Amino acid sequence: MRYFTALLLFFSTIAFGREPRTLKTDTGQVVLHFHRNGHTSTVEWTDLAGRYGVSYALDAKGKEILRLQTRRFAGHATVHFSYHANGSVALAEYSNAPDAGIQWYRARYRFDESGNQTGFEEQGHDNYGPVPRPGIRPSERMPAPREACQEPVINTYFIVNPLDYPVLVHLLPKHPSPASKDTACIVYPADTLKGGAWITGDATGDVGAVLDWRLTALKNGSLNIQPIIVKTEIRVQGSRQRDHFLVLGVGR
Repeated sequence: MRYFTALLLFFSTIAFGREPRTLKTDTGQVVLHFHRNGHTSTVEWTDLAGRYGVSYALDAKGKEILRLQTRRFAGHATVHFSYHANGSVALAEYSNAPDAGIQWYRARYRFDESGNQTGFEEQGHDNYGPVPRPGIRPSERMPAPREACQEPVINTYFIVNPLDYPVLVHLLPKHPSPASKDTACIVYPADTLKGGAWITGDATGDVGAVLDWRLTALKNGSLNIQPIIVKTEIRVQGSRQRDHFLVLGVGR
């Protein structure tokens, strides 16, 4: 099955993106980095107020390999990622400290190009002395903050053409921007158009909330047959990705 990518994807192109993307959404800001194969490598999300966040890394197959909570108030908790040439995380540097007091904590997580953790280093100071120290258990290390916050869900949409003739698809984003404009593509018989992606703060994303479309059949030189979306299918990939398939049919 061939994929015909839209000329201009709205918000972010997940599968073929190589350069980092910074997205402004209704839940906050999301910074995405990608593996060479186009899969997401890291996600750094911060809420609308710029106070709470979460950063996590995934290997090239989509398996989560690290997750740390962040904040930008009452001190800080931050994560800085460095990358291998293939886009995989090489180093995650974590720092956590309050506004005042003797407590502070830093950690470094090292990974190979396949996403396997190869090293861990930490140093800091809690209420009882330096970290690490003899006898301290991992559960006693200064943790990342655990405040409740929304986590971003990546929603991706596809348009599937099971008909025996091509369909002209005109995509009409409801919130146009320089990175999200009207565009048109042809979806050939038995093919699938991969469109764009958008971010939601929960597990329920509706493509109709962010996108309108116009569909025109191209059959025997005639444009008088109007295909419609006859059903929608959702495929769940892990806890933070939803693929929305819009399947074409013919109105009666």
